[in-house]
Amino acid sequence: MSWPEDADGDVLRRLDEQGFDFSSRLDIDFMIDFKGWPPSSKAIDLLVDKFGSVEIYDPDDEGQGYILVKV
Repeated sequence: MSWPEDADGDVLRRLDEQGFDFSSRLDIDFMIDFKGWPPSSKAIDLLVDKFGSVEIYDPDDEGQGYILVKV
């Protein structure tokens, strides 16, 4: 396969080298960052409507808050 010459391509190349089965169905986690915290209830409702469930991680000592969705 041909992967892009960037950080994403590097990850895909490593997975390919390790024998990852790209034809299998998996959940993929996406972290969504917002400029301001907390995100509006309208934004959260939109994500719930689109992805079913969301996990909200409030800011803490280790970083800014984000929302996690699985696709």
